[in-house]
Amino acid sequence: MSYLLNYNPGTPQYTYPRRGGARLSGTCIIHTAECAMDLDGDDQSAETCARFIANRADYGSYHRLVDSDSIIDMVPFEYEAWQDSETNNWAVGISAAVQAGKWHSIPNERRDRIYRNMAIAAAEFVRHMAGKGITVPLIRISGAQARARVPGFCAHGDSGISRSDPGTQFDWALFFRYTAQALGGGVTPQGTVTAPAHTPDEQFFIDLSIPLP
Repeated sequence: MSYLLNYNPGTPQYTYPRRGGARLSGTCIIHTAECAMDLDGDDQSAETCARFIANRADYGSYHRLVDSDSIIDMVPFEYEAWQDSETNNWAVGISAAVQAGKWHSIPNERRDRIYRNMAIAAAEFVRHMAGKGITVPLIRISGAQARARVPGFCAHGDSGISRSDPGTQFDWALFFRYTAQALGGGVTPQGTVTAPAHTPDEQFFIDLSIPLP
């Protein structure tokens, strides 16, 4: 089960069905969570951020949250998350648990693994939309296109609100290259995600070593 469907004691961070009868358009917003980054040993950035989101009193959530060794399914793609006020109704949000201005401060190997896990999440979304008859091209779209429900990938900072993530240091070419590889089976998930301490026997992770339907 998705993380927030199992654990969300704070302000509700999703709704289902999507408001106004909206349906997924194939639009994906790319974020950075602006959380503290864990740069040593096991990467706990995404797990720490997920707990914060679940317990927060205000609104802010994603569909997928990744770090260098985790891919967290926060809510199903068909649910509406509070990830971008301009496109919430029809888009999904994929976020890296990093800070937009500090991509270059992340050790190279760890940074590469973050991009790979973002690509895994993006490939999952592309496959999900393909199952609905919608092709999501591996292109960066503008904020205007995202607001017009055009399929593709948009920076949160382009979506029309006062944001700048995933930042000028974000390597779109690398992200799209790894996503293409993931769609072709050339990228495997970088680790798994364990559940919060209050449910030690459960796991929240995406296994994309097998093709998605």
